[in-house]
Parts: sequence; structure tokens; C-alpha cells
Amino acid sequence: MSVALDDLLIRTAPISERAAAADASALAKINALGPPAPLTAADVVIRGALIANDQVDAYATRFTPEALQQIAAMIVGQPMMRNHVTYSAEALPVARWFDAEPVTIDGINWVRAWFYMMTADEETASLLARIDGAVIREVSLAWWLGGMTCSICDQDAFGDACPHLPGEKYAGIACVGVMGSIRSVEECSLVWKGGQYGTKIEMAEARDARLTLVRRIAQKRTDLLKKLESVTEGPESALRKWWAGEASAELKAWYNKAG
Repeated sequence: MSVALDDLLIRTAPISERAAAADASALAKINALGPPAPLTAADVVIRGALIANDQVDAYATRFTPEALQQIAAMIVGQPMMRNHVTYSAEALPVARWFDAEPVTIDGINWVRAWFYMMTADEETASLLARIDGAVIREVSLAWWLGGMTCSICDQDAFGDACPHLPGEKYAGIACVGVMGSIRSVEECSLVWKGGQYGTKIEMAEARDARLTLVRRIAQKRTDLLKKLESVTEGPESALRKWWAGEASAELKAWYNKAG
């Protein structure tokens, strides 16, 4: 199976950040986004968030520092939505991201980003009360993935040359999908729970016949199983030898259960 990864929309993220002042520098960046009339400090309220990091997440994938730099550049100008809802009549932005930077906190690489809300918007007071009161405290990023490699064989994680699955162990080594390229950032939402540090991944639903990352991994599992079933006679293939030897008991149990 050969899969092009640039049509994958994926979501993740954690942790709200402190408020920031609407100073001249912030206002310049906000106004650079092109509002019809220049905005002043009285017009906006600013908050920030840590939106992505380079740690292994709940789906056994992680960003590289290079991917985080791409995210920091691409989030600027993108909307803040609610729960990634972008397809209903009410699905309009509640804020907009205007600045971002890669940062390192306690040895972990992050993207820290800032968003502004309009003080005249009747929703702002309600949302701010819940944000500042830690009722709403996490955000979730939606982006298009440009490429992912396997941490074990360094091959395209969804290509035919890679027989590994993220989250499984091979000879005692856990496989991780290394996301090193981001094609674009679509939006970043307020959510009930973000996706990193073991929290729930907010995966995109399939749209326009596209498959999510989870479905792609499941499809690869199915394809590998079919390859195993197709080896019925003749010399053993490298894949069958691997299955008979190094494949973990957990992986075999997963395959057998799925079949």
C-alpha cells in the first residue's frame, strides 16, 4: 500500500496559557491581518496557548522540532473555532490567532501562540469567563500532514517498505510515527480535552473521501494481514519470517482479534 500523506487532516493539543497585553507590537500583528479598520487596545482581548509539542502522543506519533517551526509560522492568521466544528450554520470563528513562536519549557519543545477576541462581541465575555476560570482550558490544532516516517526503519510510515505500526514493539523497541512535515494549518479550536500527554486526540472526520490518520493505520494493519494470508506455498517471505519470530505477542493478538 502506498499512501500520500498530504491529504491527512489531524488534530491534537493541550493547555491554555496566560493573558497577554494588547501592546503596540501585538496590535501591529493583529492589524497586519487586515481588519477593515485598525483595531485598538480597547477593541481586543488577548490570550495565549501552548498548542503542540514534540512528545509522543496517545497515537504513538510525535512532531519534530522542524514541524513545530512550521506550525508556528502557519497558525498565524488562522481562526479559533469551537470543537473543530466548521460545517454548520453556527460554525464561525470566535477568535483569531495572530502570533506564535517555538519555545522550550522544561526540556520540551512547544509552539506557543496568541489569539485575540473582540470586546464588542457578545460571546467574548462568556468565553473569557470560562477560559479565565479554567472551565475551558485546552485547545486543539487541526492541520494537514505533509509526511510521517517510521522511527524504526526511517521509511515512509505508510509505504510498502515499512512493515511497522505506531504503538507496537519490535524486538522490544516501540514504533513511533515521526511527523516531520506540515503542509498547512487549518484552525485551532477551544476543546474540552486536547490530544497530547495521553489526553484524547481530536481526530478529523473523513471528508471528501479522505481518511484520518487512525483509519490509515488501521488500513495498513489490514493490508499487512492480507500479505500474511497470501503466503501459502513456496519459500517463506521476509514478512512471514518476521511474523514467526520478532512480531510481539501483543501485535499477533491484535491481528488475530481483528481478523
